[in-house]
Amino acid sequence: LSTLESRGFAIRDTSGRGYAAGPELVRLGRPAGFGRAARERLGPVLADAAGRTGETVWSAALFGDQVIVTDGRESAHPVRVALELGRTGPAHAGAGGLQLLSRMTADQVCALYPYEELEPVTPATLTSRTALLDELALIRRTGHAVSRGASVPGMT
Repeated sequence: LSTLESRGFAIRDTSGRGYAAGPELVRLGRPAGFGRAARERLGPVLADAAGRTGETVWSAALFGDQVIVTDGRESAHPVRVALELGRTGPAHAGAGGLQLLSRMTADQVCALYPYEELEPVTPATLTSRTALLDELALIRRTGHAVSRGASVPGMT
């Protein structure tokens, strides 16, 4: 496992008790979550989250430095975030991607983002690897990620 972890095929769970697929493993195959079995397991969780929050919820997979929406449930509100299955976006420009990146070590994140400058999506997007690493450290401490206009202006 140490060799797989050092080469990006496995990442240590934040609890320290397990492992998950690393970016290299995901890059070799299709993103997790698109298979029928995975969607069936996630369906009740997504429905519960949407019901409790009243908001659009989705699941996403990390695919290199991108996140891809694999499933979700839309809110019934007339003004809502649209669910776009298969939509991709930079992992550093949204809460879902940041949460997934926070499960990686700093070295693994730096391998995905070899340059200090990050491409902005909106004026609120993190634009440096240093700021990204700081944000990921905060997410690890708090256990959740928040995006305020980083992928879509005005969307939190």
